[in-house]
Amino acid sequence: MCLRVSITNSDRFPRPCQILSLVSSVHVLAEKKIMNPSHLPDFLPLSGGNNCGAAITEDDRLMIWGNFTNAQQRMEVPQQNLKPKRSDSVTNGTPAVQLPPSKPEQQLPRVLEYPGNRPRAIACGAEHILVLSSSGQLSAWGGNKHGQCGVGHSFRLANLQQIDGDWPAIERIACGQFHSAFVCSDGSLYTFGWGIWGQLGHGGRFNSNHLVPTKVNGLISKITQVACGRAHTVALTDNGRVLVCGSGSYGQMGVDEDVKKVFAFTPLPLGPLKVKFIATHYYHSICVTDENRIFEWGRNPQELKMRMFVMKKIRSAQLKNTEDPSGSPSPSTNGTTPRVNLNLPSEIPRDDLGLREIKHFLDGTIAHVACGLSHSALITTEGSLYTWGKGLDYQLGHGNKTERQEPHQVFEPNDVKWTHVTLGNNHTIGATDEGSVYAWGKNDFGQCGVITKKNGTSASEATKKFFFQARDGRRFMPNVDESQFVQKPGAIPDVRVRTLKNDAMADGVDKEEIVDRLKASDMTVVQAVSKHLCSSVEVMKLNGSSVIEEEEDTQKPKQYGGEDGPLCTTTALVHLIAGDVKRAIRMIEWLKTDSGTSDKSLLALSSLVWDVMANHEDVQSREALSAAFRHVPMSDSMRKGKQIAQLWPAVWNDERVQSTLSIDEKIAMLDSFTSASKPVIAPTIPSSSLEVSSKIRVYAQCAHAEPAVVGSPPECSTCLDEWTEKVRHTLGASL
Repeated sequence: MCLRVSITNSDRFPRPCQILSLVSSVHVLAEKKIMNPSHLPDFLPLSGGNNCGAAITEDDRLMIWGNFTNAQQRMEVPQQNLKPKRSDSVTNGTPAVQLPPSKPEQQLPRVLEYPGNRPRAIACGAEHILVLSSSGQLSAWGGNKHGQCGVGHSFRLANLQQIDGDWPAIERIACGQFHSAFVCSDGSLYTFGWGIWGQLGHGGRFNSNHLVPTKVNGLISKITQVACGRAHTVALTDNGRVLVCGSGSYGQMGVDEDVKKVFAFTPLPLGPLKVKFIATHYYHSICVTDENRIFEWGRNPQELKMRMFVMKKIRSAQLKNTEDPSGSPSPSTNGTTPRVNLNLPSEIPRDDLGLREIKHFLDGTIAHVACGLSHSALITTEGSLYTWGKGLDYQLGHGNKTERQEPHQVFEPNDVKWTHVTLGNNHTIGATDEGSVYAWGKNDFGQCGVITKKNGTSASEATKKFFFQARDGRRFMPNVDESQFVQKPGAIPDVRVRTLKNDAMADGVDKEEIVDRLKASDMTVVQAVSKHLCSSVEVMKLNGSSVIEEEEDTQKPKQYGGEDGPLCTTTALVHLIAGDVKRAIRMIEWLKTDSGTSDKSLLALSSLVWDVMANHEDVQSREALSAAFRHVPMSDSMRKGKQIAQLWPAVWNDERVQSTLSIDEKIAMLDSFTSASKPVIAPTIPSSSLEVSSKIRVYAQCAHAEPAVVGSPPECSTCLDEWTEKVRHTLGASL
C-alpha cells in the first residue's frame, strides 16, 4: 500500500513520497530475498470462522473481528419451574436459579500483532488462527484445547506463536473447527489437533489428538490442496482425485453407506472425473471438476433433524385426517374397518449419503469455491459471485431468507469484481479486486465487522417461542428475536485486504534501480530513509543522528529483531550512504549469519565499507574501526592492501579485534603494514636535529625529524619502536 500511495501522490508531495517510496522499496527487496519463488505459498488474505473473520490488510497487518469461540446465540431458561435434581444446590429449601447469560458482544475489527515476516495466507477455525508468511513461516493463535495450534501443548495462545518443525516449504494451510492441516512443496500432508473421529488421516484406529504437525503416510499420490471440516478432512491429489477421512455420520465420506468413522484417507467415488477445486468447513463438502461440474456431499445435521420433525408432523396430521369426525372409524362394505395407508416411508430418507450434482448456468469458469454451515459460494473467472443453500440468516446476500438449490448471483454491490469469498457459520465475507471487504448474514457477535441493532418483531407483538430441553433437564430457548443480521453485502470500515495488484507493483522493484535512486538523492532524503527503516524507538528519538552507543556489556541476541531495518544488503547500503557507518556495520554482522545473503554481495558491500573507512576521517573513530575489524569481512587482496593496513594500528591493542583474527591473519597484517602518508601542514623540527647533520628527514605522518642516513629504512624509527612495543605487548609469545 505504501508503495502505491507514494507513486499516486508523488506530484503533490514529492519529498515525502520519495522517502516513502525508498523505504517501501527496501522492505520489498528484503521480502524478495527471503522468498522462494518456486515454492511461494498460495495467496489467501481472507478467512471466516464460526462467529468471526480475519484478513491480511494492504499494509500487511492482521485484522480480526467477531468472537473466536464456539459459542452459540441462545438463552438459558431459569429453572424455577423445573423439579430440582439431587445434585442441584439448594439454599433455604429453594433451588438455585441460573440467570441467563449476558447478550453476546459485537467485536469490531482490531489488529492482531504479528511478529513474523510479511503474511501471505490466513485460515480461521472455530477458536484459532493459522498464519503463513511469504517466507513459509507458520504461526498460530487462539484456542488450543485439542492441540490445533500445533505448538506442542494444549494451552490457549494469547499471542501469535511460531510453529517450528522439520518439513519442506509450506504452500497451503487449512483450519477445521478444532484441527488443522498444511500441504508442503513436495506434496506431503501434515495434520494436527482434534483426532477422535479419524480426521487426521493417520490410519489404523489412531484417534488421539496430535499436539504437533504430523506427516500423513500412505497417501496414494502427492497432495496439492487440503480443506478441513468440523470432524473430517478433504484432500486433492496432483492427478485430480479427492481423498476423504474422518466422521461420516452425516454423509461426509461421500458414499451411499452410513459410515461412522474413516481413519485413513479414502478416494471419493467420482469415477474418471478429475477435480480442480475442493472446499469444506463444517459438514458438507464441494468439489469442482475440470468440466466445471459441481458435486456436493454431506449435510448439516440440523437439516436432518428438521426433516425428521416435519415428517413426524405430517404423519400425525395424516393419521388424524383419516379418522371419522365423529370419532368412530368408517366401516367398509363387508363390515370390517379399512386399513389406513399413509404412503410414508418407514424410515427417514438419508439423502445426505452419496454425491449430489449441483446444476448451474454460470457466466464463466469457476475459480474459487467455499462452504459454510448450510450454504455455499463460488467465484467465476469473470469476478461474479454466486451463493446457494439455506438463507434464514440472510447469508446468501440476496436481501431475503429464500433458500436456493442452485447457485444464484449476488448483484450487490454493483460493478465490483470479486476475488475472494469465505463462509462462516451463518455469515459470508467477500473481497474485491480493489481490496474492499464486504460481509453479510448473521451478526450476533460482530462477525460481519459492523455494529447492528436488534432485528425482529417488536416487544408488543406476540411471538412464538420454541424450547429445547437437554438430557439434564435444562431448557433452552433460541433467541430468535435477539438475532442480528446484515441483510445485504455491506462494506467493513477500515478493512482493505492485500490484493494481487499490490504484489504486482512490488514485483517491479529492482535493486539496481533503488541503488541508483539512493545515489542520486539528496543527503537529507537518504538520512530520513535510514531513520525510518529502523524500528527502534530510541533511534527514532535521535532525529536522524548517527550516534549510537556500542553494546559492550549486553549480550548479543540470538535472533535479529529488526532494530536496524530490514535484513538485506540494501539496508546496510542506505545506512552507509547516510553516514551511519556503525549501523551499516551492525547490519553486516547480521547478514554474515543470514543464509539468504550471498557471499558475493556481502563481500562487495564490505569492500565499499572499507573504502569509506579509509578515505573519510570523520568516520574513523575507535568504536567504528573496532566494529569494522571485528565484523566486516575482508578478502585476501583487501587484507594485504595499504588502506586497511594503515587503519589497523589505531585498534591494534583492542582485545575484541585480536580475538577475531587468526595467527596467520595477524602475521599477514604485520607484513603488509605501512605508515600512512598524510600531509602535515606545519611540522615542527627540533633544533637539535639541525646541529647533528646538514640533511634531515621529516616524516609527514608524525612530524618526527631525524638525520638523513643513506640506506636507512623509509619508516620513522620512533614510530617503528612504538609499533614494535605494541605488537610485542599484544601478541606476547605468539609472535
